[in-house]
Amino acid sequence: MPRAFSEEFRERAVDLVLTSGLSLRKVAPELGVSVSALDRWVRQGKIGRGIETGSLLPPSDLHAENMALKREFRKTREELGLMLGQRIYSNIRNPTLGIQTWSL
Repeated sequence: MPRAFSEEFRERAVDLVLTSGLSLRKVAPELGVSVSALDRWVRQGKIGRGIETGSLLPPSDLHAENMALKREFRKTREELGLMLGQRIYSNIRNPTLGIQTWSL
């Protein structure tokens, strides 16, 4: 069963790795943790501190991509609303069509 380490311990371990310049392989045994656990903590710590984004894209590209995706989502949502609105409106105007079902 894996050992549970406090959040403070993890933060201190990340600080030690980031400030000392020592390798994970050297620090992990001194702290009594596995290299993979320490590596995971350091990666999460870098993301939490804004040192890394967790993505391969630089932050400026992430922002640009995020804005483009928001525009695309907004446009798609509006188009879907128009399509659904036209279907509902056509059923109201022409009751001979009966009840139609459709899935999204």
